[in-house]
Amino acid sequence: MRVLHFYTALFVPTHGGLERSVLRIALALSDAETKVVVYVRLGDYDYSTTPAVHGVDVVSLAALRNIWIEPLASSGVPGSRMAAEEARLNFLLLRAEIERRMLRDPGSRHVLISFFLSHEGFTAQSVAASLGIPHIATVRGTDFGRGFHAPSEFPIVTSVADAADLVITTNLTQATELQRVVPSCRTETIHNSVGGNLLTCRWRRTHSPTVRLVSDGGYSHRKGTQVLLKAFAVLSAEGLPVTLAIVGDAERKQHAYWSALRESYLARFGTSLMLGDYIDAADVPAFLLGGDIYCLASLAEGCSQGRCGALAVGMPIVSTRCGELPDLAEGVCHVRLAAPADQDGFTTTLRRACRDVLTRGIAIDTSRVDEWKRHLAPERERAAWIAAVSRVLQ
Repeated sequence: MRVLHFYTALFVPTHGGLERSVLRIALALSDAETKVVVYVRLGDYDYSTTPAVHGVDVVSLAALRNIWIEPLASSGVPGSRMAAEEARLNFLLLRAEIERRMLRDPGSRHVLISFFLSHEGFTAQSVAASLGIPHIATVRGTDFGRGFHAPSEFPIVTSVADAADLVITTNLTQATELQRVVPSCRTETIHNSVGGNLLTCRWRRTHSPTVRLVSDGGYSHRKGTQVLLKAFAVLSAEGLPVTLAIVGDAERKQHAYWSALRESYLARFGTSLMLGDYIDAADVPAFLLGGDIYCLASLAEGCSQGRCGALAVGMPIVSTRCGELPDLAEGVCHVRLAAPADQDGFTTTLRRACRDVLTRGIAIDTSRVDEWKRHLAPERERAAWIAAVSRVLQ
Protein backbone atom coordinates (compact mmCIF):
# COMPACT_ATOMS: atom_id res chain seq x y z
CA MET A 1 0.00 0.00 0.00
CA ARG A 2 1.20 3.51 -0.83
CA VAL A 3 0.05 6.61 1.03
CA LEU A 4 0.51 9.95 -0.72
CA HIS A 5 0.34 12.96 1.58
CA PHE A 6 -0.58 16.12 -0.39
CA TYR A 7 0.25 19.44 1.29
CA THR A 8 -1.45 22.51 -0.19
CA ALA A 9 -2.50 26.01 0.84
CA LEU A 10 -5.99 25.65 -0.61
CA PHE A 11 -8.33 22.90 -1.77
CA VAL A 12 -11.79 22.62 -3.29
CA PRO A 13 -14.52 23.77 -2.88
CA THR A 14 -12.44 26.96 -2.89
CA HIS A 15 -12.10 28.08 -6.51
CA GLY A 16 -8.81 28.25 -8.39
CA GLY A 17 -6.47 26.42 -10.71
CA LEU A 18 -4.29 25.15 -7.86
CA GLU A 19 -7.27 23.74 -6.00
CA ARG A 20 -8.64 22.00 -9.08
CA SER A 21 -5.22 20.58 -9.94
CA VAL A 22 -4.73 19.12 -6.47
CA LEU A 23 -8.13 17.42 -6.62
CA ARG A 24 -7.58 16.18 -10.17
CA ILE A 25 -4.18 14.67 -9.35
CA ALA A 26 -5.42 13.22 -6.06
CA LEU A 27 -8.27 11.44 -7.82
CA ALA A 28 -5.99 10.28 -10.64
CA LEU A 29 -3.54 8.67 -8.21
CA SER A 30 -6.07 7.11 -5.86
CA ASP A 31 -6.70 3.41 -6.44
CA ALA A 32 -6.85 0.13 -4.55
CA GLU A 33 -3.11 0.29 -3.86
CA THR A 34 -2.76 4.04 -3.27
CA LYS A 35 -4.43 6.24 -0.69
CA VAL A 36 -4.26 10.03 -0.87
CA VAL A 37 -4.64 12.37 2.11
CA VAL A 38 -4.78 16.14 1.53
CA TYR A 39 -3.56 18.54 4.23
CA VAL A 40 -4.81 22.12 3.80
CA ARG A 41 -2.87 25.02 5.35
CA LEU A 42 -5.32 27.92 5.04
CA GLY A 43 -8.72 28.14 6.67
CA ASP A 44 -10.86 29.27 3.73
CA TYR A 45 -13.22 26.33 4.21
CA ASP A 46 -14.31 24.35 7.25
CA TYR A 47 -13.53 20.72 6.48
CA SER A 48 -14.66 19.52 9.91
CA THR A 49 -18.11 18.87 8.48
CA THR A 50 -16.78 17.28 5.29
CA PRO A 51 -13.53 15.44 6.13
CA ALA A 52 -13.64 13.77 2.71
CA VAL A 53 -14.02 15.65 -0.59
CA HIS A 54 -14.93 13.52 -3.62
CA GLY A 55 -13.71 10.54 -1.59
CA VAL A 56 -10.33 12.12 -0.75
CA ASP A 57 -9.53 12.45 2.97
CA VAL A 58 -8.87 16.06 3.99
CA VAL A 59 -7.12 17.37 7.12
CA SER A 60 -7.39 21.07 7.96
CA LEU A 61 -4.17 22.33 9.51
CA ALA A 62 -5.91 25.66 10.07
CA ALA A 63 -8.42 23.98 12.37
CA LEU A 64 -5.66 22.15 14.23
CA ARG A 65 -3.68 25.42 14.62
CA ASN A 66 -6.51 27.36 16.23
CA ILE A 67 -6.05 26.25 19.84
CA TRP A 68 -2.29 26.83 19.68
CA ILE A 69 -2.45 30.21 18.00
CA GLU A 70 -5.34 31.57 20.07
CA PRO A 71 -3.23 33.30 22.79
CA LEU A 72 -1.16 35.11 20.15
CA ALA A 73 -4.14 36.07 18.00
CA SER A 74 -5.96 37.58 20.99
CA SER A 75 -2.84 39.44 22.15
CA GLY A 76 -2.28 41.38 18.93
CA VAL A 77 1.27 40.17 18.27
CA PRO A 78 3.02 41.62 15.17
CA GLY A 79 2.37 39.95 11.82
CA SER A 80 5.96 38.77 11.40
CA ARG A 81 5.85 37.00 14.76
CA MET A 82 2.49 35.44 13.92
CA ALA A 83 3.80 34.18 10.58
CA ALA A 84 6.80 32.59 12.28
CA GLU A 85 4.61 30.89 14.88
CA GLU A 86 2.25 29.61 12.21
CA ALA A 87 5.21 28.21 10.26
CA ARG A 88 6.38 26.36 13.35
CA LEU A 89 2.91 24.95 13.94
CA ASN A 90 2.49 23.94 10.30
CA PHE A 91 5.67 21.88 10.55
CA LEU A 92 4.72 20.26 13.86
CA LEU A 93 1.11 19.55 12.95
CA LEU A 94 1.87 18.18 9.48
CA ARG A 95 4.60 15.95 10.87
CA ALA A 96 2.37 14.67 13.67
CA GLU A 97 -0.51 13.88 11.31
CA ILE A 98 1.71 11.99 8.86
CA GLU A 99 3.59 10.17 11.60
CA ARG A 100 0.30 9.02 13.11
CA ARG A 101 -0.64 7.41 9.81
CA MET A 102 2.80 5.87 9.43
CA LEU A 103 2.56 4.25 12.86
CA ARG A 104 -0.97 3.03 12.14
CA ASP A 105 0.21 1.09 9.09
CA PRO A 106 3.95 0.47 9.25
CA GLY A 107 3.87 -1.72 6.15
CA SER A 108 2.83 1.12 3.83
CA ARG A 109 5.19 3.33 1.85
CA HIS A 110 4.69 7.06 2.29
CA VAL A 111 5.45 10.03 0.03
CA LEU A 112 4.92 13.71 0.83
CA ILE A 113 3.90 15.83 -2.19
CA SER A 114 3.82 19.61 -1.80
CA PHE A 115 2.07 22.12 -4.04
CA PHE A 116 3.81 25.54 -4.24
CA LEU A 117 7.56 25.49 -3.99
CA SER A 118 8.31 28.54 -1.87
CA HIS A 119 5.87 27.94 1.01
CA GLU A 120 4.37 24.48 1.23
CA GLY A 121 7.53 23.03 -0.31
CA PHE A 122 9.72 24.49 2.43
CA THR A 123 7.61 23.02 5.24
CA ALA A 124 7.15 19.70 3.46
CA GLN A 125 10.89 19.29 2.89
CA SER A 126 11.55 19.71 6.63
CA VAL A 127 8.78 17.27 7.52
CA ALA A 128 9.90 14.67 4.98
CA ALA A 129 13.50 14.87 6.16
CA SER A 130 12.49 14.47 9.81
CA LEU A 131 10.34 11.42 9.02
CA GLY A 132 12.72 9.86 6.51
CA ILE A 133 10.21 9.76 3.64
CA PRO A 134 10.54 11.04 0.05
CA HIS A 135 9.39 14.52 -0.88
CA ILE A 136 8.08 15.49 -4.32
CA ALA A 137 7.86 19.27 -4.64
CA THR A 138 5.66 20.66 -7.38
CA VAL A 139 6.02 24.09 -8.97
CA ARG A 140 2.77 25.80 -9.83
CA GLY A 141 3.03 29.38 -11.13
CA THR A 142 3.48 32.28 -8.74
CA ASP A 143 5.94 30.31 -6.61
CA PHE A 144 8.35 30.34 -9.55
CA GLY A 145 7.22 33.43 -11.47
CA ARG A 146 7.52 35.62 -8.37
CA GLY A 147 9.66 33.56 -6.02
CA PHE A 148 12.48 33.13 -8.50
CA HIS A 149 12.85 36.92 -8.70
CA ALA A 150 12.11 37.98 -5.12
CA PRO A 151 15.19 38.27 -2.86
CA SER A 152 13.25 37.03 0.16
CA GLU A 153 11.89 33.94 -1.64
CA PHE A 154 14.72 32.92 -3.96
CA PRO A 155 16.79 31.16 -1.24
CA ILE A 156 13.72 29.15 -0.24
CA VAL A 157 12.99 28.12 -3.83
CA THR A 158 16.56 26.99 -4.44
CA SER A 159 16.94 25.17 -1.12
CA VAL A 160 13.78 23.15 -1.70
CA ALA A 161 14.77 22.41 -5.30
CA ASP A 162 18.15 21.14 -4.10
CA ALA A 163 16.80 18.94 -1.30
CA ALA A 164 13.62 17.43 -2.76
CA ASP A 165 13.75 13.91 -4.17
CA LEU A 166 11.97 15.21 -7.28
CA VAL A 167 10.66 18.57 -8.45
CA ILE A 168 7.70 18.35 -10.81
CA THR A 169 7.44 21.47 -12.91
CA THR A 170 4.45 22.54 -14.95
CA ASN A 171 6.47 23.96 -17.84
CA LEU A 172 9.93 23.60 -19.34
CA THR A 173 11.11 27.11 -18.43
CA GLN A 174 10.74 26.27 -14.75
CA ALA A 175 12.79 23.10 -15.17
CA THR A 176 15.53 24.80 -17.20
CA GLU A 177 15.93 27.72 -14.81
CA LEU A 178 15.89 25.56 -11.68
CA GLN A 179 18.55 23.28 -13.12
CA ARG A 180 20.62 26.30 -14.14
CA VAL A 181 20.85 27.66 -10.59
CA VAL A 182 20.58 24.29 -8.80
CA PRO A 183 22.44 21.75 -11.01
CA SER A 184 21.62 18.95 -8.58
CA CYS A 185 17.87 19.55 -8.94
CA ARG A 186 15.99 16.51 -10.24
CA THR A 187 13.09 17.71 -12.36
CA GLU A 188 10.29 16.37 -14.50
CA THR A 189 7.79 18.49 -16.42
CA ILE A 190 4.14 17.43 -16.39
CA HIS A 191 1.68 19.77 -18.09
CA ASN A 192 -1.80 19.96 -16.63
CA SER A 193 -4.69 18.19 -18.31
CA VAL A 194 -8.12 19.60 -19.09
CA GLY A 195 -11.61 18.20 -18.69
CA GLY A 196 -13.08 15.83 -21.21
CA ASN A 197 -15.85 18.32 -22.02
CA LEU A 198 -13.20 20.60 -23.55
CA LEU A 199 -11.49 17.81 -25.47
CA THR A 200 -14.68 16.98 -27.35
CA CYS A 201 -15.33 20.60 -28.42
CA ARG A 202 -14.09 22.28 -31.58
CA TRP A 203 -14.25 26.08 -31.97
CA ARG A 204 -15.79 27.60 -35.08
CA ARG A 205 -16.16 31.31 -35.64
CA THR A 206 -19.76 32.32 -36.15
CA HIS A 207 -20.63 35.32 -38.28
CA SER A 208 -20.63 38.47 -36.15
CA PRO A 209 -19.95 42.15 -36.85
CA THR A 210 -17.99 42.35 -33.62
CA VAL A 211 -14.91 40.65 -32.20
CA ARG A 212 -15.87 38.92 -28.98
CA LEU A 213 -13.00 38.79 -26.50
CA VAL A 214 -13.32 36.27 -23.65
CA SER A 215 -11.28 35.52 -20.56
CA ASP A 216 -11.89 33.15 -17.64
CA GLY A 217 -8.88 34.45 -15.69
CA GLY A 218 -10.97 36.30 -13.13
CA TYR A 219 -9.76 39.53 -11.55
CA SER A 220 -6.13 39.47 -10.54
CA HIS A 221 -2.95 41.49 -11.01
CA ARG A 222 -1.21 38.18 -11.70
CA LYS A 223 -3.53 37.56 -14.64
CA GLY A 224 -3.20 41.16 -15.86
CA THR A 225 -6.95 41.71 -15.81
CA GLN A 226 -6.56 45.47 -15.48
CA VAL A 227 -4.27 45.45 -18.53
CA LEU A 228 -6.84 43.49 -20.55
CA LEU A 229 -9.55 45.97 -19.54
CA LYS A 230 -7.34 48.89 -20.53
CA ALA A 231 -6.54 47.27 -23.89
CA PHE A 232 -10.26 46.75 -24.51
CA ALA A 233 -10.90 50.44 -23.72
CA VAL A 234 -8.12 51.55 -26.10
CA LEU A 235 -9.42 49.39 -28.97
CA SER A 236 -12.97 50.58 -28.38
CA ALA A 237 -11.80 54.22 -28.47
CA GLU A 238 -10.09 53.49 -31.79
CA GLY A 239 -13.39 52.41 -33.25
CA LEU A 240 -12.81 48.67 -33.36
CA PRO A 241 -16.10 46.79 -32.79
CA VAL A 242 -15.07 44.70 -29.79
CA THR A 243 -16.87 43.24 -26.82
CA LEU A 244 -15.27 41.71 -23.74
CA ALA A 245 -16.52 39.04 -21.34
CA ILE A 246 -14.56 38.15 -18.20
CA VAL A 247 -15.55 35.53 -15.63
CA GLY A 248 -13.88 34.30 -12.46
CA ASP A 249 -13.17 35.18 -8.86
CA ALA A 250 -11.37 38.29 -7.63
CA GLU A 251 -7.86 37.91 -6.22
CA ARG A 252 -7.72 37.32 -2.49
CA LYS A 253 -7.40 40.62 -0.57
CA GLN A 254 -8.05 42.72 -3.71
CA HIS A 255 -11.84 42.77 -3.67
CA ALA A 256 -12.20 46.51 -3.02
CA TYR A 257 -9.99 47.40 -5.98
CA TRP A 258 -11.75 45.06 -8.38
CA SER A 259 -15.23 46.03 -7.24
CA ALA A 260 -14.50 49.69 -7.92
CA LEU A 261 -12.83 48.98 -11.27
CA ARG A 262 -15.64 46.72 -12.45
CA GLU A 263 -18.24 49.34 -11.54
CA SER A 264 -16.29 52.04 -13.39
CA TYR A 265 -15.85 50.01 -16.59
CA LEU A 266 -19.44 48.79 -16.66
CA ALA A 267 -20.64 52.37 -16.35
CA ARG A 268 -18.46 53.36 -19.33
CA PHE A 269 -19.11 50.46 -21.69
CA GLY A 270 -22.53 49.07 -20.83
CA THR A 271 -23.61 46.02 -22.81
CA SER A 272 -20.33 45.70 -24.74
CA LEU A 273 -18.73 44.55 -21.50
CA MET A 274 -19.69 41.57 -19.31
CA LEU A 275 -17.85 41.17 -16.01
CA GLY A 276 -19.15 37.99 -14.42
CA ASP A 277 -18.20 35.84 -11.49
CA TYR A 278 -16.89 32.28 -11.27
CA ILE A 279 -18.52 29.73 -13.56
CA ASP A 280 -18.55 25.96 -13.09
CA ALA A 281 -16.31 23.77 -15.22
CA ALA A 282 -19.39 22.44 -17.03
CA ASP A 283 -20.11 25.95 -18.33
CA VAL A 284 -16.59 26.73 -19.57
CA PRO A 285 -16.89 25.15 -23.05
CA ALA A 286 -19.94 27.22 -23.95
CA PHE A 287 -18.25 30.36 -22.63
CA LEU A 288 -15.14 29.77 -24.77
CA LEU A 289 -17.05 28.73 -27.88
CA GLY A 290 -19.04 31.96 -27.67
CA GLY A 291 -15.89 34.03 -28.11
CA ASP A 292 -13.62 34.94 -31.01
CA ILE A 293 -10.34 35.43 -29.11
CA TYR A 294 -9.29 34.07 -25.72
CA CYS A 295 -7.29 36.71 -23.81
CA LEU A 296 -5.03 36.61 -20.77
CA ALA A 297 -2.26 39.11 -19.93
CA SER A 298 -0.58 37.01 -17.23
CA LEU A 299 2.65 38.07 -15.54
CA ALA A 300 3.53 34.40 -15.12
CA GLU A 301 1.91 30.99 -15.38
CA GLY A 302 2.73 27.46 -14.43
CA CYS A 303 0.37 25.62 -16.75
CA SER A 304 -2.76 27.71 -17.09
CA GLN A 305 -6.00 25.72 -16.99
CA GLY A 306 -7.79 28.51 -18.84
CA ARG A 307 -5.27 28.79 -21.65
CA CYS A 308 -5.03 25.00 -21.99
CA GLY A 309 -8.80 24.91 -22.34
CA ALA A 310 -8.58 27.44 -25.17
CA LEU A 311 -5.83 25.37 -26.81
CA ALA A 312 -7.97 22.26 -26.55
CA VAL A 313 -11.01 23.78 -28.24
CA GLY A 314 -8.80 25.31 -30.93
CA MET A 315 -9.69 28.98 -30.70
CA PRO A 316 -7.50 32.05 -31.34
CA ILE A 317 -5.51 33.16 -28.31
CA VAL A 318 -3.80 36.42 -27.34
CA SER A 319 -1.72 36.02 -24.20
CA THR A 320 1.79 36.36 -22.82
CA ARG A 321 4.90 34.32 -23.55
CA CYS A 322 5.16 32.45 -20.26
CA GLY A 323 4.17 29.16 -18.68
CA GLU A 324 3.05 26.33 -20.94
CA LEU A 325 2.50 28.34 -24.14
CA PRO A 326 6.20 28.54 -25.19
CA ASP A 327 6.32 24.74 -24.75
CA LEU A 328 3.14 23.95 -26.64
CA ALA A 329 2.28 26.79 -29.00
CA GLU A 330 5.31 28.90 -29.92
CA GLY A 331 5.03 29.85 -33.59
CA VAL A 332 1.47 28.56 -34.02
CA CYS A 333 -0.42 30.94 -36.31
CA HIS A 334 -3.55 31.34 -34.21
CA VAL A 335 -1.77 31.81 -30.87
CA ARG A 336 -0.40 35.36 -30.57
CA LEU A 337 2.01 36.06 -27.70
CA ALA A 338 3.35 39.27 -26.15
CA ALA A 339 6.11 39.61 -23.56
CA PRO A 340 4.93 39.43 -19.94
CA ALA A 341 4.54 42.83 -18.24
CA ASP A 342 4.50 44.64 -21.62
CA GLN A 343 1.23 46.58 -21.61
CA ASP A 344 1.81 48.23 -24.99
CA GLY A 345 2.96 44.95 -26.52
CA PHE A 346 -0.13 43.12 -25.31
CA THR A 347 -2.43 45.86 -26.62
CA THR A 348 -0.65 45.87 -30.00
CA THR A 349 -0.87 42.08 -30.27
CA LEU A 350 -4.56 42.14 -29.39
CA ARG A 351 -5.24 44.96 -31.87
CA ARG A 352 -3.63 43.02 -34.73
CA ALA A 353 -5.55 39.87 -33.85
CA CYS A 354 -8.85 41.76 -33.77
CA ARG A 355 -8.15 43.34 -37.16
CA ASP A 356 -7.27 39.94 -38.60
CA VAL A 357 -10.55 38.51 -37.33
CA LEU A 358 -12.50 41.34 -38.94
CA THR A 359 -10.69 41.39 -42.30
CA ARG A 360 -9.63 37.89 -43.20
CA GLY A 361 -10.10 35.72 -40.17
CA ILE A 362 -7.42 33.82 -38.29
CA ALA A 363 -6.50 30.44 -39.73
CA ILE A 364 -6.56 27.66 -37.14
CA ASP A 365 -3.75 25.12 -37.19
CA THR A 366 -6.03 22.09 -36.84
CA SER A 367 -3.18 19.56 -36.80
CA ARG A 368 -1.71 21.26 -33.72
CA VAL A 369 -5.13 21.36 -32.09
CA ASP A 370 -5.40 17.60 -32.57
CA GLU A 371 -1.97 17.21 -30.93
CA TRP A 372 -3.05 19.35 -27.99
CA LYS A 373 -6.21 17.33 -27.49
CA ARG A 374 -4.06 14.22 -27.10
CA HIS A 375 -1.44 15.92 -24.92
CA LEU A 376 -3.95 17.60 -22.61
CA ALA A 377 -5.93 14.41 -22.00
CA PRO A 378 -6.25 13.30 -18.34
CA GLU A 379 -4.84 9.85 -19.20
CA ARG A 380 -1.49 11.35 -20.22
CA GLU A 381 -1.21 13.41 -17.02
CA ARG A 382 -2.21 10.45 -14.83
CA ALA A 383 0.36 8.13 -16.43
CA ALA A 384 3.12 10.72 -15.98
CA TRP A 385 2.31 11.23 -12.31
CA ILE A 386 2.12 7.50 -11.59
CA ALA A 387 5.51 7.00 -13.23
CA ALA A 388 7.04 9.88 -11.27
CA VAL A 389 5.82 8.57 -7.91
CA SER A 390 7.01 5.08 -8.76
CA ARG A 391 10.51 6.34 -9.58
CA VAL A 392 10.76 8.14 -6.26
CA LEU A 393 9.76 4.97 -4.42
CA GLN A 394 12.29 2.73 -6.21
